[in-house]
Amino acid sequence: MRAVEDMIELASIGAFFAMMVVWAGVSANWPLV
Repeated sequence: MRAVEDMIELASIGAFFAMMVVWAGVSANWPLV
């Protein structure tokens, strides 16, 4: 089930990337909050 492992890995990378983007956006807009 190599495809399943690849999908899980891609999902983990995607979730991590999304968290970094959200965190960067929050940090950039911190003075406005």
